[in-house]
Amino acid sequence: MINQSQGSRAFLLAGLFIMSIIAVQLQSNVLITVSVFFGASLYASGSGENKSFVWITVLFNAGFSLYLFVSTEIVSSIEPREWELFLKRASLLFIALPLWLAMGKPSPGILRTVDWQAPFKLPFHETTLKRFLWIALSINMVVFLPFIVQQGWPYAKSVWLLALVFSLVNAALEEWIWRGLLLSRFSVLLGHRPALLVTSLGFGLQHYSLGFSWFICLAFAVGGLFYGLVTVQSRSLLPAVLWHFIINMLMVFAGLLELKSG
Repeated sequence: MINQSQGSRAFLLAGLFIMSIIAVQLQSNVLITVSVFFGASLYASGSGENKSFVWITVLFNAGFSLYLFVSTEIVSSIEPREWELFLKRASLLFIALPLWLAMGKPSPGILRTVDWQAPFKLPFHETTLKRFLWIALSINMVVFLPFIVQQGWPYAKSVWLLALVFSLVNAALEEWIWRGLLLSRFSVLLGHRPALLVTSLGFGLQHYSLGFSWFICLAFAVGGLFYGLVTVQSRSLLPAVLWHFIINMLMVFAGLLELKSG
Protein backbone atom coordinates (compact mmCIF):
# COMPACT_ATOMS: atom_id res chain seq x y z
CA MET A 1 0.00 0.00 0.00
CA ILE A 2 1.07 3.58 -0.62
CA ASN A 3 1.82 5.91 2.29
CA GLN A 4 0.54 9.34 1.38
CA SER A 5 1.30 12.77 2.77
CA GLN A 6 -1.19 15.53 2.17
CA GLY A 7 1.19 17.18 -0.28
CA SER A 8 1.64 14.08 -2.46
CA ARG A 9 -1.99 12.96 -2.51
CA ALA A 10 -3.16 15.13 -5.40
CA PHE A 11 -0.05 14.27 -7.41
CA LEU A 12 -0.57 10.52 -6.98
CA LEU A 13 -4.25 10.66 -7.89
CA ALA A 14 -3.60 12.88 -10.88
CA GLY A 15 -0.84 10.51 -11.99
CA LEU A 16 -3.25 7.58 -11.86
CA PHE A 17 -5.81 9.41 -13.98
CA ILE A 18 -3.31 10.53 -16.63
CA MET A 19 -1.53 7.17 -16.79
CA SER A 20 -4.82 5.34 -17.28
CA ILE A 21 -5.83 7.64 -20.16
CA ILE A 22 -2.53 6.94 -21.91
CA ALA A 23 -2.78 3.20 -21.22
CA VAL A 24 -6.27 2.90 -22.73
CA GLN A 25 -5.27 4.73 -25.91
CA LEU A 26 -2.04 2.78 -26.39
CA GLN A 27 -3.81 -0.48 -25.48
CA SER A 28 -0.71 -1.29 -23.46
CA ASN A 29 -1.20 -4.33 -21.25
CA VAL A 30 1.78 -3.26 -19.14
CA LEU A 31 0.46 0.25 -18.51
CA ILE A 32 -3.06 -1.04 -17.90
CA THR A 33 -1.76 -3.57 -15.36
CA VAL A 34 0.33 -0.92 -13.60
CA SER A 35 -2.69 1.42 -13.54
CA VAL A 36 -4.90 -1.27 -12.01
CA PHE A 37 -2.43 -2.09 -9.23
CA PHE A 38 -1.65 1.57 -8.62
CA GLY A 39 -5.35 2.41 -8.41
CA ALA A 40 -6.05 -0.53 -6.11
CA SER A 41 -3.25 0.57 -3.78
CA LEU A 42 -4.53 4.16 -3.68
CA TYR A 43 -8.04 2.90 -3.03
CA ALA A 44 -6.98 0.57 -0.21
CA SER A 45 -4.67 3.01 1.54
CA GLY A 46 -6.59 6.22 1.06
CA SER A 47 -9.45 8.24 2.44
CA GLY A 48 -13.00 8.46 1.19
CA GLU A 49 -11.89 11.17 -1.23
CA ASN A 50 -9.27 8.81 -2.65
CA LYS A 51 -11.82 6.07 -3.11
CA SER A 52 -14.19 8.45 -4.86
CA PHE A 53 -11.43 9.63 -7.20
CA VAL A 54 -10.41 6.07 -8.07
CA TRP A 55 -14.01 5.14 -8.84
CA ILE A 56 -14.40 8.17 -11.10
CA THR A 57 -11.18 7.17 -12.88
CA VAL A 58 -12.52 3.63 -13.38
CA LEU A 59 -15.86 4.94 -14.67
CA PHE A 60 -14.18 7.39 -17.01
CA ASN A 61 -11.86 4.80 -18.54
CA ALA A 62 -14.62 2.21 -18.89
CA GLY A 63 -16.69 4.78 -20.75
CA PHE A 64 -13.66 5.95 -22.73
CA SER A 65 -12.90 2.37 -23.82
CA LEU A 66 -16.51 1.84 -24.89
CA TYR A 67 -16.50 5.16 -26.74
CA LEU A 68 -13.34 4.17 -28.64
CA PHE A 69 -14.79 0.79 -29.58
CA VAL A 70 -18.13 2.17 -30.77
CA SER A 71 -16.65 5.10 -32.68
CA THR A 72 -14.00 3.04 -34.47
CA GLU A 73 -15.63 -0.38 -34.91
CA ILE A 74 -19.38 0.21 -35.14
CA VAL A 75 -20.20 3.63 -36.59
CA SER A 76 -17.06 4.22 -38.67
CA SER A 77 -18.65 3.16 -41.98
CA ILE A 78 -22.17 4.54 -41.61
CA GLU A 79 -23.55 6.59 -44.49
CA PRO A 80 -24.12 9.43 -45.09
CA ARG A 81 -20.95 10.99 -43.72
CA GLU A 82 -22.92 13.50 -41.64
CA TRP A 83 -24.52 10.65 -39.67
CA GLU A 84 -21.18 8.92 -39.17
CA LEU A 85 -19.65 12.09 -37.72
CA PHE A 86 -22.66 12.78 -35.54
CA LEU A 87 -22.70 9.25 -34.11
CA LYS A 88 -18.94 9.21 -33.54
CA ARG A 89 -19.07 12.38 -31.48
CA ALA A 90 -22.35 11.38 -29.83
CA SER A 91 -20.50 8.26 -28.65
CA LEU A 92 -18.92 10.56 -26.07
CA LEU A 93 -22.16 10.00 -24.17
CA PHE A 94 -20.71 6.62 -23.17
CA ILE A 95 -18.24 8.63 -21.10
CA ALA A 96 -20.55 11.42 -19.94
CA LEU A 97 -23.67 9.57 -18.83
CA PRO A 98 -22.07 7.12 -16.35
CA LEU A 99 -20.13 9.99 -14.77
CA TRP A 100 -23.24 12.16 -14.57
CA LEU A 101 -25.33 9.38 -13.02
CA ALA A 102 -22.59 8.43 -10.54
CA MET A 103 -21.85 11.94 -9.34
CA GLY A 104 -25.43 12.88 -8.66
CA LYS A 105 -24.60 16.55 -8.20
CA PRO A 106 -25.30 19.42 -10.59
CA SER A 107 -22.36 20.66 -12.61
CA PRO A 108 -21.94 24.13 -14.14
CA GLY A 109 -24.93 24.53 -16.44
CA ILE A 110 -24.63 25.24 -20.14
CA LEU A 111 -27.75 27.42 -19.96
CA ARG A 112 -26.81 29.26 -16.77
CA THR A 113 -26.95 33.04 -17.21
CA VAL A 114 -23.51 34.46 -17.96
CA ASP A 115 -22.35 37.88 -16.82
CA TRP A 116 -20.20 38.77 -19.81
CA GLN A 117 -18.94 41.93 -18.09
CA ALA A 118 -17.74 40.01 -15.03
CA PRO A 119 -14.02 40.29 -14.16
CA PHE A 120 -11.78 37.68 -15.77
CA LYS A 121 -8.47 37.22 -13.98
CA LEU A 122 -5.23 35.84 -15.34
CA PRO A 123 -1.96 35.67 -13.37
CA PHE A 124 -0.59 38.59 -15.39
CA HIS A 125 -3.71 40.61 -16.24
CA GLU A 126 -7.34 41.31 -15.38
CA THR A 127 -10.07 42.17 -17.88
CA THR A 128 -13.71 41.27 -18.48
CA LEU A 129 -14.91 37.89 -19.66
CA LYS A 130 -16.33 39.41 -22.85
CA ARG A 131 -13.13 41.26 -23.71
CA PHE A 132 -10.97 38.23 -23.02
CA LEU A 133 -13.06 36.05 -25.33
CA TRP A 134 -13.00 38.67 -28.09
CA ILE A 135 -9.22 38.92 -27.85
CA ALA A 136 -8.80 35.13 -27.74
CA LEU A 137 -11.09 34.59 -30.73
CA SER A 138 -9.35 37.35 -32.68
CA ILE A 139 -6.01 35.63 -32.11
CA ASN A 140 -7.54 32.30 -33.15
CA MET A 141 -8.86 33.88 -36.36
CA VAL A 142 -5.47 35.39 -37.22
CA VAL A 143 -3.76 32.03 -36.66
CA PHE A 144 -6.20 30.00 -38.76
CA LEU A 145 -6.98 32.54 -41.51
CA PRO A 146 -3.98 31.74 -43.76
CA PHE A 147 -4.89 28.05 -43.73
CA ILE A 148 -8.55 28.83 -44.43
CA VAL A 149 -7.60 31.04 -47.39
CA GLN A 150 -5.30 28.31 -48.68
CA GLN A 151 -8.15 25.77 -48.60
CA GLY A 152 -10.39 28.15 -50.54
CA TRP A 153 -14.10 28.91 -50.69
CA PRO A 154 -15.07 25.71 -52.60
CA TYR A 155 -13.65 23.61 -49.78
CA ALA A 156 -15.53 25.61 -47.15
CA LYS A 157 -18.79 25.14 -49.07
CA SER A 158 -18.21 21.41 -49.35
CA VAL A 159 -17.63 20.84 -45.62
CA TRP A 160 -19.79 23.43 -43.87
CA LEU A 161 -22.51 20.96 -42.82
CA LEU A 162 -19.98 18.40 -41.64
CA ALA A 163 -18.16 21.16 -39.77
CA LEU A 164 -21.35 22.30 -38.08
CA VAL A 165 -22.38 18.79 -37.00
CA PHE A 166 -18.91 17.90 -35.75
CA SER A 167 -18.22 21.17 -33.98
CA LEU A 168 -21.55 21.52 -32.20
CA VAL A 169 -21.74 17.97 -30.85
CA ASN A 170 -18.04 17.76 -30.07
CA ALA A 171 -17.83 21.07 -28.22
CA ALA A 172 -20.96 20.49 -26.14
CA LEU A 173 -20.09 16.94 -25.07
CA GLU A 174 -16.36 17.45 -24.48
CA GLU A 175 -17.01 20.53 -22.35
CA TRP A 176 -19.71 18.70 -20.39
CA ILE A 177 -17.31 15.84 -19.66
CA TRP A 178 -14.12 17.75 -18.91
CA ARG A 179 -15.31 21.02 -17.43
CA GLY A 180 -18.87 20.27 -16.36
CA LEU A 181 -18.37 16.85 -14.75
CA LEU A 182 -14.70 16.12 -14.10
CA LEU A 183 -13.45 19.60 -13.24
CA SER A 184 -16.31 20.28 -10.85
CA ARG A 185 -15.88 16.94 -9.05
CA PHE A 186 -12.08 16.92 -9.03
CA SER A 187 -12.12 20.44 -7.55
CA VAL A 188 -13.85 18.96 -4.50
CA LEU A 189 -11.50 15.97 -4.29
CA LEU A 190 -8.16 17.58 -5.19
CA GLY A 191 -8.56 21.33 -4.88
CA HIS A 192 -9.18 23.86 -7.62
CA ARG A 193 -5.69 24.22 -9.09
CA PRO A 194 -4.78 20.50 -9.23
CA ALA A 195 -8.23 19.77 -10.70
CA LEU A 196 -7.77 22.41 -13.37
CA LEU A 197 -4.34 21.05 -14.31
CA VAL A 198 -5.26 17.35 -14.40
CA THR A 199 -8.47 17.87 -16.39
CA SER A 200 -6.68 20.15 -18.86
CA LEU A 201 -3.89 17.61 -19.38
CA GLY A 202 -6.35 14.72 -19.63
CA PHE A 203 -8.45 16.67 -22.14
CA GLY A 204 -5.41 17.26 -24.30
CA LEU A 205 -4.02 13.72 -24.12
CA GLN A 206 -7.32 12.05 -25.03
CA HIS A 207 -6.99 13.61 -28.50
CA TYR A 208 -4.30 11.03 -29.26
CA SER A 209 -7.14 8.62 -30.04
CA LEU A 210 -8.21 11.00 -32.84
CA GLY A 211 -4.86 10.67 -34.59
CA PHE A 212 -2.98 13.67 -33.18
CA SER A 213 0.63 13.44 -32.01
CA TRP A 214 1.48 13.70 -28.33
CA PHE A 215 3.02 17.12 -28.98
CA ILE A 216 -0.23 18.43 -30.50
CA CYS A 217 -2.10 16.85 -27.59
CA LEU A 218 -0.07 19.01 -25.22
CA ALA A 219 -1.12 22.06 -27.24
CA PHE A 220 -4.74 20.98 -26.80
CA ALA A 221 -4.05 20.71 -23.07
CA VAL A 222 -3.10 24.40 -23.02
CA GLY A 223 -6.41 25.14 -24.73
CA GLY A 224 -8.15 23.02 -22.11
CA LEU A 225 -6.52 25.11 -19.39
CA PHE A 226 -8.12 28.25 -20.80
CA TYR A 227 -11.50 26.52 -21.24
CA GLY A 228 -11.27 25.56 -17.58
CA LEU A 229 -10.40 29.08 -16.46
CA VAL A 230 -13.34 30.47 -18.41
CA THR A 231 -15.69 27.87 -16.90
CA VAL A 232 -14.52 28.42 -13.33
CA GLN A 233 -14.70 32.20 -13.49
CA SER A 234 -18.01 32.41 -15.39
CA ARG A 235 -19.57 29.50 -13.45
CA SER A 236 -21.13 28.36 -16.69
CA LEU A 237 -20.21 25.99 -19.51
CA LEU A 238 -21.64 28.30 -22.17
CA PRO A 239 -18.55 30.50 -22.79
CA ALA A 240 -16.24 27.48 -23.06
CA VAL A 241 -18.67 25.64 -25.35
CA LEU A 242 -18.98 28.66 -27.65
CA TRP A 243 -15.21 29.14 -27.78
CA HIS A 244 -14.58 25.42 -28.33
CA PHE A 245 -17.25 25.34 -31.07
CA ILE A 246 -15.71 28.26 -32.97
CA ILE A 247 -12.20 26.80 -32.76
CA ASN A 248 -13.47 23.46 -34.08
CA MET A 249 -15.16 25.24 -37.00
CA LEU A 250 -11.96 27.15 -37.78
CA MET A 251 -9.90 23.95 -37.66
CA VAL A 252 -12.25 22.24 -40.11
CA PHE A 253 -12.26 25.16 -42.57
CA ALA A 254 -8.47 25.34 -42.26
CA GLY A 255 -8.21 21.69 -43.30
CA LEU A 256 -6.65 20.67 -39.99
CA LEU A 257 -9.50 18.27 -39.22
CA GLU A 258 -10.19 15.99 -42.17
CA LEU A 259 -13.93 15.35 -42.33
CA LYS A 260 -14.45 14.53 -45.98
CA SER A 261 -14.54 10.88 -46.94
CA GLY A 262 -12.27 9.49 -49.60
